[in-house]
Amino acid sequence: MAFTEFKIKDNEPERVYDRCFRLRHHTNQINVDRISSYAGLAGAAASGVVGGSVAAGFFLGVAGGTISAGIMNTVNATEKKKPKKKEGEEAK
Repeated sequence: MAFTEFKIKDNEPERVYDRCFRLRHHTNQINVDRISSYAGLAGAAASGVVGGSVAAGFFLGVAGGTISAGIMNTVNATEKKKPKKKEGEEAK
């Protein structure tokens, strides 16, 4: 939170709004946010069922979800960069 406050301290409101708008519509960032949130909830629930610390399960889930989303975004990006084969071409 302090880093965000430091980063936007001397920026004009339009610049802050633009940055928020771009983050909100960036597919990879949305994937990371959603997956880490769901994984955090799943980690908290699993930890609560087992009898462990719900907070520790939540934070472990968020960390795992963030890493998983990063890997997923990287794999998706490399698949998009691969050239598509034309019809009739055989694999070598």
